[in-house]
Amino acid sequence: MAKPDCQQCGACCVSPYNEEVFCDVTETDEKTLGKALVKRYVRYPSVVETASAMLSGRTPYWGAISTRQRQIRAGPLRGVEVCACALLQGSVLYRVACKVYNKRPRVCRATIQPGDRACLNLRGNMFEVIAEWSQGHANRRQKPRRR
Repeated sequence: MAKPDCQQCGACCVSPYNEEVFCDVTETDEKTLGKALVKRYVRYPSVVETASAMLSGRTPYWGAISTRQRQIRAGPLRGVEVCACALLQGSVLYRVACKVYNKRPRVCRATIQPGDRACLNLRGNMFEVIAEWSQGHANRRQKPRRR
């Protein structure tokens, strides 16, 4: 089996929960990304979010790349609306690119590798989404016949 091509996938950059932020950014990541990208794409938690995380026993994040809702324009997900990392360009499962691939945050480099179990699971989940969406979309297009 050939190793999946990240330039044709992007499933790992899609947020299945429509979250406002996608991947954590450390102070080191901020330096690598540069001030302009950080200012435009990194969101920091509010005091309330930080307090809530601490009270529930979670570690609050330093900052995180924001997400954006968008409709896929090409490929097998054409017409599907997804919530994805704001730095992802292109159409998921068709042709994608990361605006900062060579200086992406550590979590993006370390969490998923092309072709590993996590990668293949995410890709499989995306194909399930396509099947569900396609079925629902086909049902909406069928109009009742008039007699």
